[in-house]
Amino acid sequence: MIPLKMEKGMNEKTEEQLSLVAKSDGMIYSGEIKGKIKPVYDNIPITVLKKGQEFEIVATARVGKGSKHTKFSPGLMFYRNLIKVKAEKDCPKEVVNICPRNVFKVENGKVIVADEEKCDMCEACTDLCTKMGKKSIELTPTNELVLTVESFGQMDEEEIFKKAIESLKDDLEEVTKKISK
Repeated sequence: MIPLKMEKGMNEKTEEQLSLVAKSDGMIYSGEIKGKIKPVYDNIPITVLKKGQEFEIVATARVGKGSKHTKFSPGLMFYRNLIKVKAEKDCPKEVVNICPRNVFKVENGKVIVADEEKCDMCEACTDLCTKMGKKSIELTPTNELVLTVESFGQMDEEEIFKKAIESLKDDLEEVTKKISK
């Protein structure tokens, strides 16, 4: 699969022709694809041609929804609860090094919470404190969420989020119509 850039204004009725013709030996890359729509990454290997081989492809690119097929997904979106992290005065300094997310740092000889949003509640810090016979760290899930959107490159993260909201609204309208019947 080669992700293609999605231009604003494209919808599920949009179709574009793409082509690629290669006659020389060596690697064929996604950047050699010709058409109105361009690949997100030009350096994706497609195939290798040996001397005397030729490669020709004509393809139709269209917009779709990830709910119909994964190939149409523009990225990933996930969430997790924000964690309230509290470090007591007797918190061991080793916590700073054992935390894989760099939540803690040492300041003026004491361990402090440097970046609470990074905490994913892996509990490496509390496990260390327990082994040392201390209850120096308290992790409490909150009702706040951290939402993460990662793009595969076809659309930027903000556009993915907006399209997801539009799609959710459409789905809710459809449910409302069916309930009303």
